[in-house]
Amino acid sequence: MLGPLGAAALVGLVGAAGALTADAASFLVAAVVVAVGVPAAVAAIGPAELDADDPDAAGSYRARLASGARFVRRDGLLRSIVGMVSVTNLLDAAYGGVLLAVWATRQGGGAPLVGVVAATMSAGAVIGALTAAAVGHRLPRRATFGWGFFLVGAPRFVVLALDVPLPVVLVVLFVGGLGAGTLNPILGAVEVERIPEHLRARVLSLMGSLAFALIPFGGLVGGLLSDHLGVRTALLVCGAVYLVATTLPALRPEWREPGRRTPPGGGGAGTGQRPRPGRRSLGSRHVASQPPPRRERRPGAARRRGAGGRAAQVAVRPPSGGRSRRPAPAPRGPRRARRRRW
Repeated sequence: MLGPLGAAALVGLVGAAGALTADAASFLVAAVVVAVGVPAAVAAIGPAELDADDPDAAGSYRARLASGARFVRRDGLLRSIVGMVSVTNLLDAAYGGVLLAVWATRQGGGAPLVGVVAATMSAGAVIGALTAAAVGHRLPRRATFGWGFFLVGAPRFVVLALDVPLPVVLVVLFVGGLGAGTLNPILGAVEVERIPEHLRARVLSLMGSLAFALIPFGGLVGGLLSDHLGVRTALLVCGAVYLVATTLPALRPEWREPGRRTPPGGGGAGTGQRPRPGRRSLGSRHVASQPPPRRERRPGAARRRGAGGRAAQVAVRPPSGGRSRRPAPAPRGPRRARRRRW
């Protein structure tokens, strides 16, 4: 949220070249901090020590990466998430790298206008993320995810293409930021629930790499579209593609699964087993519900009923593996009325 405003102020103070130099210096400082601040013991931990229970941990990097790729290929929901996020990241890069700057230049605002617009959307994203962290467990995942992508998608492209007043643009972008803030918490929760713990690092790294793979081409796409079609048409085209990319995957059957707390075929976080009827889930385990104890007569015990007699005691069979219980007393027979003697 503070980055766009700081960049706009830095461009106004020292110019674009000076701002880029300061940005490069900040990356150098970050590299020095990581090199000095990360302990050598943490950097020396090998994959076999991190994944002691993983049969593929001792293999090569390519083997571990292949096991993560096989898991993503088998899970339809994760495949759909990777494809959708890759396309939206491409369009976001075209929007933030080229289209927004061209629009701001034509509006006469330049870098300060870009900074204000980006900071407004970032503020909405921060508020949306905090709200999702606080009450996200009470919201339906599928509906929240769909509305979040809709708000952050096509409306911000359309509002820039229609040349509406700046306050309307800021309101639309702020609302879009609210929707954007709910996306990553939902995606993170779904991924953690569906991916087994020993595969989580390699699967998440692979999904992140695939989702970011098209970002370098975003500026190229935005530049070609704005150069050949004009910035207004380019914004409308990107908005339409964004809408299709976030709507069509949500209509597929596997997108009904983010609303479930357990993955299909999985009873817990990455267990790969679905709870069957008659079972209750205990985290990642399933314990069969015990049938009610069956009553039976003791061997050799005859039931006797008569005057003043008692029925035979009834034994209770304990559940398998349980502790035997004390036999329950049998109900008493009818009592005789006593005669009073005068």
